[in-house]
Amino acid sequence: MDHAAETIMPLMMQTDRCHRMIIEGQVDRLGVHRTQHMILMCVSQCDKPPTQTEIAELFEVSSAAVAVSLKKMEQSGLILRTPRKGNARVKEIRLTEKGSCMVEKTKKLFEAVGHAALKGIPEEELDVMRACMEKIKRNLENYRPDTQKGTLSERTEEAEQVEEMV
Repeated sequence: MDHAAETIMPLMMQTDRCHRMIIEGQVDRLGVHRTQHMILMCVSQCDKPPTQTEIAELFEVSSAAVAVSLKKMEQSGLILRTPRKGNARVKEIRLTEKGSCMVEKTKKLFEAVGHAALKGIPEEELDVMRACMEKIKRNLENYRPDTQKGTLSERTEEAEQVEEMV
């Protein structure tokens, strides 16, 4: 491994982990689990109310796993499941007022953490960093060794599960 890969890649992973820990800690203090927060953000950004199946497909997880989070979110008053017009068996996921407020709080939280992370870095350096990060992302998206099967997001999920075990 060359010197850049030995220093830059670990630094990127450490930065990501630090960011995730700060965000998760703050979101947790608001009373929302990480998965619930991801679902709230998803529902808030959809043009039309998604179904449980659509959310599961988007996150590439089982519908049963999403059901557990949705049940807790409904009990907490963050979402409503309403029958879809024309097919009452299909339930659309909608944010309640409480859920919408939570989304707004977490958007502000992400913004504050982002500002804190980039504090003191000149705009020119941020432009270079942005361009480099986009290239790194493209390179990684195009990297598909024959020994690694599945989508990038599937491999990312596997890596996160292993990371949690360590």
